[in-house]
Amino acid sequence: MRSIVFPLALAGLLLAGGGPALAQDSTRDSQAEAYVDSMTTTMKDWADRVGDWTARQVDAASDATAKAGERTGEALDKAWIAVKRDWAQLKEASAEGYEVAQEKFEQSLDTLEKAWDEREDATTSKKIQ
Repeated sequence: MRSIVFPLALAGLLLAGGGPALAQDSTRDSQAEAYVDSMTTTMKDWADRVGDWTARQVDAASDATAKAGERTGEALDKAWIAVKRDWAQLKEASAEGYEVAQEKFEQSLDTLEKAWDEREDATTSKKIQ
């Protein structure tokens, strides 16, 4: 369970501004800044989702549903770590590296969404059986 809780604590630091501030140099265009601003809300939503799910896993550790989601929980944990890493890199990207950082962030966000859906499918199908 530690592997899920620790990244959530780190996410709180990243989302609360514990990480480096967004570069405000004149090389970053307004479209890039708008994208980062819009993704801030997305990252906060994901932090809430993953945090709520983790809390339920801790509360229901002996529940069959929690055991069914253990393997998919590991994939979710890895995907969340990657998203947070790529988010931090996106916020700090220079004008020259911004497009690459954005693409990498979006790929990791897609992977997180897939891991979330797989986790949901695994726990739902276990409840039905």
